[in-house]
Amino acid sequence: DFPRGGYEEFDALELQVLVSVAELEPTSPTKVADNISVEQNSVSEPIAKLTKGGLLNVVSDPDDKRRKLLALTEQAAALLKKYRAGS
Repeated sequence: DFPRGGYEEFDALELQVLVSVAELEPTSPTKVADNISVEQNSVSEPIAKLTKGGLLNVVSDPDDKRRKLLALTEQAAALLKKYRAGS
């Protein structure tokens, strides 16, 4: 589990988004919002920041090419693994 206060350069919501994507990936922004019990518009900014920062990838849904899904980058997976290990 991750603290609600955030970790390093992330605020709590950004960290919750990363953890949620890690648990559900590939997943939609709607499912991320549902998973952390916030409105979908609340995750738009954190998703954009994490994507721009190289921690989330936007990928096409294999079942519906018009739909976009979120997945962790290798950098994000390593960061979460490091954090979970207590480093």
